Amino acid sequence: MAERETITELSSLRQGDVITTGDELKHLGPEIAIVSQTCDIVNVGSRKTHITVAPILQNPDGSQLADARRGWSPLLVHLEVPEHEYIADLQYVTAIRKDYLINGTVKLLGSSAEAAKRRVSARIGRAYARYAFKDEIVDIFSNLRRRATTAVGKGRPLGDVLSKVSDIRIALPTPLQHDPNESLLKLWFIADPKTLQDQDLADPNWTWASSGLEGTLDKNDLTSISVCLFERLVQHEEDPEKSDATTLMHLWNLWAQQVTSELIHPNMPETMQLEFELVNENEFTYSDFRLTESLDLEGLSSPTATVKSSRSAN
Repeated sequence: MAERETITELSSLRQGDVITTGDELKHLGPEIAIVSQTCDIVNVGSRKTHITVAPILQNPDGSQLADARRGWSPLLVHLEVPEHEYIADLQYVTAIRKDYLINGTVKLLGSSAEAAKRRVSARIGRAYARYAFKDEIVDIFSNLRRRATTAVGKGRPLGDVLSKVSDIRIALPTPLQHDPNESLLKLWFIADPKTLQDQDLADPNWTWASSGLEGTLDKNDLTSISVCLFERLVQHEEDPEKSDATTLMHLWNLWAQQVTSELIHPNMPETMQLEFELVNENEFTYSDFRLTESLDLEGLSSPTATVKSSRSAN
């Protein structure tokens, strides 16, 4: 459906679409975004008469735009509509009747790019499904979050590697048996099995000297490790048969160690210990999944996090 066309049927609408409002909904502002999932929009029936929408943030300032793009304010959702900076303000989600959308006056203002629809859907879901970590946990990962949100998608070495990480998951701190006053925080870095082989398949005779990285890799520098790892990941994707999977595995492990020691461990309380594991998606079990929470670096925020809104000025 083309932009600025009057909406005539529900089947033309998708989650994340931006539409106009009329007199009936003028209290929401001139534009609203559809928050409901697409299947809930198009399905009709006696118990399926409403959808949820959110107002578009009016005149967002530079920091609001940046925070929405990065995911630092999860209730401000960047909708990735081409040539527009539409941001849905999920603080003010409300329900409207579906028949309002096809009353002959509502127009479509924009839709998320096709490649972005899953990202937009995930952002909307994250606003309601993300686990509210305690401030203590948020503080521990603040350095990693800050580095990640300024690096991913920017062509920076750390961001390049993080874009290849399937997930980072944590098991919330549990008291140690020998000392209840201390606790253990467990962390999992999870990678695609195509780029991280199982440990038992590694070459037992492998050494750094045989890796071809001597003289170019600084094992104590996260940027150097990230550069080497990403280069090998690209090479592996281009030609897996010629790639050294064991070197790739050791680079992954070195990278995880350095991320942990450089960006996480410095913020750990003295009474808390940290353990991490590097695994591929096949090695991470369903039991592990149930006992852990995703450390969503894009949307990580504490229970006391706030979001600025322009609606207070309306």
